[in-house]
Amino acid sequence: CLRGESEVFVGTVTAGDVYLIQIGDWDDSDVAPTPGALNVTFVPPPPANDDCANPTSIAGLGSFAYDSTGATTSNPTSGGGPCVSASLDEADVFFLWTATSAGCVAFDTCGSSHDTILTLRSGPGCATTCLAQNDDATVLCPGSSSYAEPGINFAIGDQVLVQLAGFNGAFGAGTLNV
Repeated sequence: CLRGESEVFVGTVTAGDVYLIQIGDWDDSDVAPTPGALNVTFVPPPPANDDCANPTSIAGLGSFAYDSTGATTSNPTSGGGPCVSASLDEADVFFLWTATSAGCVAFDTCGSSHDTILTLRSGPGCATTCLAQNDDATVLCPGSSSYAEPGINFAIGDQVLVQLAGFNGAFGAGTLNV
């Protein structure tokens, strides 16, 4: 907010209820009164896979759609590994991916509508070890500003917690490609 502006977050509201919004002035005698605007923004509820404790289960190879609109910031315990500071990982959603065959598998968010941070963590649960993280690595998706994660070898049945975050508050529709 700029000088003279205020922001208030109101929790859950109910359709049809009436709310009184009072706008006043703080005694700021050195500023002449000016017209203002009242902006009301609806924040949608978080998606079902908004927390590392409730990932969406997926398996095998394919493209998996997601939408991080309304998602909160979770930042599960990294437990070490190559992950960097998660201070810019915001509006994240989670998948629990299970390998259906052995081999090298690559993950990317090519085709997503926003700047993403892709993090792969070992196994289910929030206290996992970081296997890999990609925020603008060197492998650029064709015709896009998104980046791909180099492949990792997996055995049949291995599970990976996939965290898809928006960089610096970015959110929206996306695709996890495995």
